[in-house]
Amino acid sequence: MDLTVIASGHQKKFDLHSVSWQKNSVNLKKQNFVVAIHRDQDAPAADAALTLANQERRIRSLANRSELEKIDVLPIPLLNDLRKRFEQMLTNNQYHDWAHRVVNDHLDPHTDKEVKELSIETRVAILDYIETREKFLELNTDSLKISKTSERNTAASSRLRQPLDAM
Repeated sequence: MDLTVIASGHQKKFDLHSVSWQKNSVNLKKQNFVVAIHRDQDAPAADAALTLANQERRIRSLANRSELEKIDVLPIPLLNDLRKRFEQMLTNNQYHDWAHRVVNDHLDPHTDKEVKELSIETRVAILDYIETREKFLELNTDSLKISKTSERNTAASSRLRQPLDAM
């Protein structure tokens, strides 16, 4: 399940035409999360969901570390700030953030140019996350197939019993 959290606030501006304060709602920050959900009492799915969450946490931690390493490249803090703002203006920030793209399945780790420049530890973590996500999705797909099959079998057996109950 995809979850989006938006922090919003209010901005006040003085309008010269109406000579009054105008209050507008403004989005301050938006963050997307992927939440692994599973059926209650499904221990294998619960374990897989926990593993997936831990690996996502590791991916985000490695992303923060790599971002800090980029910032340390330039010796003057002002230049770092200017570089970062310039990069944000030139790129769509949502798709420039490799961790976000990994978690939201918008990235092929074998062909993505930005991922190829990351450390081996980070690339391995990305591959582990993708593999765990695929296994988790297969668990859910397999359990849905089993549920649908058992529902069909239950419906078929109840139809067979109806004439017997009528006798």
